[in-house]
Amino acid sequence: MAPQDQEFVIAGAGIAGMTLALLLHRMGRPVLLLERRTQDAFLSEESRSINFTLTARGLTALRRLGLQDRALNSAVRLRRRVVHDRFGAIATQRYGSQDTHAIYSIRRKALLEMLYEAIRGIPGISIIHDAPVETIDCHSGMLTYSCGEQRQTIRAGTIVAADGAFSRVRSSFVQQTSAHCHLTDFPSRYLELHGGRDFVAKLGLPLDALHVWPGHQALLVGIPNPDATIALMFVSEDLQGYNRERFAQIFASHFPRVPITADMASQLKAAPLGRLASGELSRWHHESRVVFVGDACHPVLPFYGQGMNAALEDCFVLSDLIGSETSRAQAFTLYEARRKPQTDALAVLSRSHFSNLQRGALSARWQASTFMDLWLARLTRGSWFYEYEKVAHTNLPYDSIVARLARQRSIKRRSGLLLVELGLAFAISLLRQLRLQLWTLRRSSSRATTSVPSPR
Repeated sequence: MAPQDQEFVIAGAGIAGMTLALLLHRMGRPVLLLERRTQDAFLSEESRSINFTLTARGLTALRRLGLQDRALNSAVRLRRRVVHDRFGAIATQRYGSQDTHAIYSIRRKALLEMLYEAIRGIPGISIIHDAPVETIDCHSGMLTYSCGEQRQTIRAGTIVAADGAFSRVRSSFVQQTSAHCHLTDFPSRYLELHGGRDFVAKLGLPLDALHVWPGHQALLVGIPNPDATIALMFVSEDLQGYNRERFAQIFASHFPRVPITADMASQLKAAPLGRLASGELSRWHHESRVVFVGDACHPVLPFYGQGMNAALEDCFVLSDLIGSETSRAQAFTLYEARRKPQTDALAVLSRSHFSNLQRGALSARWQASTFMDLWLARLTRGSWFYEYEKVAHTNLPYDSIVARLARQRSIKRRSGLLLVELGLAFAISLLRQLRLQLWTLRRSSSRATTSVPSPR
């Protein structure tokens, strides 16, 4: 087939790909989306249940598309994080210094369908399903993709790579340019599970909170759904394909107070085992021919819930620059210069947040530091940065947040606030030990009572 001309070809019709297509369409730019999945598989959840968390950055992009209200109507408002320890005690952590601060849980499928319906029938935007990209030429813009038994070739003015963390476009890009990509596998694997209403009822879980169960080299995260069920992400270094029959036992050893319902037991045997990776692409574009968005150029660990929000932010920054008076190559250069330092900082935040959730969330020192930062943020009306608040509830650049947090740690050391923080940590630790002793005493007393023979 003879090559065809297409101004924009987007590889990947996921959240980022469809968002960018809608933004480009509003500027009168024709767009072709190539999606490797069939239409049925694309609109299914592919056995994945974990939800997206929408925060300020993602909501800003959806607002520009006129989809914010619809998204919020399909979401659950989460005001806090609830951390459950192995003894049944819980710690509640606010998502910001203001009562209005919240994040929003939305199913992946709901967001995909929303964007797909917005695109469907729009002249100038086409989607071809079951069309994986095979090869690209970064210099000429020639692109080849599979279409059934045949291969089709087109010439694109610009190829946009929005095809995820394991991008096929990126592989060709690295081979043909001086760019390099460093992809790091996270040592843990994960399962995405679904906790039904019986699971929620057994644990008495409030549905306005994100739930975290830290374990030794493991983590369980629960995000409520609109139907009063909960999406679960089970992360552990012990999850390997060869010990599949032991997954239920592994789960129970890490989270002894979390019941395994019959449905969850089946899921532990059959749910796909997921791989986590973070990475860095040294260059995000080649002249005016190729540019990257989302996980294709900055895959991050999911523990901060910012990967999708950052990808949406990529889309509106890139579209604004394309719509400016600069040349397309200059627009891509400015886009990379603006976004890459931010997403590099997000990678650092996301990795450290896993440690906070797994170990720090129950650490007296981490709790004291978080409490102090939250208190100082409220006292100074936001001048003092409470980390999660600035990441989730503002559009401040991630790198400026990281730099400000480093300065605040230095201020704590030099001002004596660190001593106050250490004193607070000691008090929290002491209180925790007292509660544990009371719990042990009650448990032993209960056992002694039940072991006495009945007088009858």
